[in-house]
Amino acid sequence: MHLQKIKRLLHLIEGKQTGKPAELAQKLGVSRRMIYNYFKLVKEELGVPLAFDNYKQSFIFPYSGRICWEFSTKSQKQTPCNQFKNKQLRTLCQLVQLLHMANTGSAKQLATTLHISERTLFNYLDLLKNVFHCPIRFDHQRNSYVFENEGTVNFLWENTDCNLVAQT
Repeated sequence: MHLQKIKRLLHLIEGKQTGKPAELAQKLGVSRRMIYNYFKLVKEELGVPLAFDNYKQSFIFPYSGRICWEFSTKSQKQTPCNQFKNKQLRTLCQLVQLLHMANTGSAKQLATTLHISERTLFNYLDLLKNVFHCPIRFDHQRNSYVFENEGTVNFLWENTDCNLVAQT
């Protein structure tokens, strides 16, 4: 999934360690053209301000804030899914909303609701658990996937620091 590479890209930008586009492409294992596609996605869909710092030779966030692609107990903001043109982001956002409702049904039912295959659903759940650090489990009594803790994942730029769940 491209979302893992975009998360890595955002981490490199945050650390001011991107280098020029050709170097960044090499670090992420993608083409230079793909780097520009990623930049377009993070700017237009996620609202991330980007600039190139000639002194540091790195892309940077020119304004204070960050993108919080981690599960947070402090943020209760729900990202409106219909604003995303990118299918992966839209589906991931819809999945997070369904997890909050705790009425997903079985994996097969959830995949049908999201119009994806079961294999793709499991890839999204794995992404949420292992990349976004979401505490997700299947609750057999509710017959639903649920978040174990209150909180959410916000996919958009925030002007404040993230308050993340402590990773165990």
